[in-house]
Order: sequence, then C-alpha cells, then structure tokens
Amino acid sequence: MTPELLLAVRNYLDISWVDADGDIKLTGIISRGIKYIDSIAGTAMDYTIESKPRELLFDYCRYVRSNALDEFQTNYLYELLSLQISQEVKAYKALTSLMTLTVGVLVLSPVFDPATTFYTADTPNAEDIITATPTDPSATIAIVNGTTAVINGTAVTWAIGENVVIITVTNGDAITIYTLKINKAA
Repeated sequence: MTPELLLAVRNYLDISWVDADGDIKLTGIISRGIKYIDSIAGTAMDYTIESKPRELLFDYCRYVRSNALDEFQTNYLYELLSLQISQEVKAYKALTSLMTLTVGVLVLSPVFDPATTFYTADTPNAEDIITATPTDPSATIAIVNGTTAVINGTAVTWAIGENVVIITVTNGDAITIYTLKINKAA
C-alpha cells in the first residue's frame, strides 16, 4: 500500500487530523479491504487509479470505520458481482486473444489491438506472410483465406480485389475470431 492511497482514504473519510495510531489502524483496514476486493475479483486490482476497485475500497473502509462491515457486502453486492464478472470476462478473452498479428509489412487499419477483431489493409503484393501469436501459448490458431487453409507464418496468395481472411483462436471451449479484409490492387 502506498502513502498516497492512505492519504486518499483519509481524505475520503474526512480525516483531517494527524494521528499516527489512527493511521496504523487505517492502514490495516485498507490492507484487509484490498485483500477482500482482490479475492472477489479473482486477481490483484489497481487501487492507484480512479476506478471501481478504488471506489469499493474507499467504501469498504467507510463501512469498517462505522462498525458496519456486515452490511458492506449486502449493500455493494451488485458492484462486487459486476467487478467479479468483468474480471472473469477479461480472463476468458485473454485465453483466445492474439498478442501479435502481422501481414507481411502491410499496415493494418486500425492499428493492431488484441481487443479489436476486424482489420483492413491494401496490398500491391501477390502474397504476404500472415503471422498470428496467441496471448495464451496453449491456444490454437486456424487461418483461412477464402476457402483455403493457411499455415500460420506462411505466405498467403492474394486474388485481385477483396480477400477475406478469418483467423480463429481456440482455447478449450473459448473461441475468438479475427477478420482481415485485404484489398489487392489490380
């Protein structure tokens, strides 16, 4: 826990006086709150930025200082479940996201982002090498150009006009599909 977080919680709780023993007690409350919220989320959260975990931590501290911790989970059940679900979805997406995606030296539009699943590019080339790297090494990748299967890391031959490449990332039951539309000039 950072001194800035302690100061922010003190400010949220309207504690304006200096009390070393009170700060020690509050530091313990903050540490327990972080452990509690992290356990609900299923992962370590970032409490240094304005976000839902930080907001929940501040309210957790408020409830503890008011001797009402038993009411915190009841009153914040929706927010706690939403945090937990969002973290599970994030972890699920990471199972089937791509870490990198390149098509030779072509410039993808938009710029590659693992969360974006649709890209376009123009090429004057007869062929380009497609390389896709999954975020999770246990994921498998299937690449299909039109109806032709392509081995990851090998060249794809382009027809004149629009070429649609489907990249399927599979990890267990989780699947994410990335689509490339490559336009080959005449």
